[in-house]
Amino acid sequence: MLTEVDDSEATSRKQDLLDDICCSLGGRAAEIVVYGEELGLTTGASGDLAQATRVAKTIISNYGMESGILAAFNPHEFGPTIDEMIFKRVNEILISEFARACKMLTDNRDLLEKVTSKLIEKNSLTKAEIEELLG
Repeated sequence: MLTEVDDSEATSRKQDLLDDICCSLGGRAAEIVVYGEELGLTTGASGDLAQATRVAKTIISNYGMESGILAAFNPHEFGPTIDEMIFKRVNEILISEFARACKMLTDNRDLLEKVTSKLIEKNSLTKAEIEELLG
């Protein structure tokens, strides 16, 4: 599960944050991989999408981790041009990490089916149970 972005947390690498985004988009990616573009879109992943968006925006505006931008700033200090640039880049990050999540699930479809079957049976799994299934 993805944790909230919190400046008091231990230092995170950009790749860790991108991995968090990819993970949070896994539910939506699973919907698309299993049911396709038309039937797979549900409202179920909306909270995860909102969290992924917050993390991507934080990468850009709070942590100065964006290529070509070495600044941490409140975007409202700079106006609509910066807001538009941030939105564009956030969307690019989300699209890229969503594609990565879809590829991982597609490449590991058998494991996805294993976990899904067990979840249908038990409704929730512990970390140890998931590790055993993926073992």
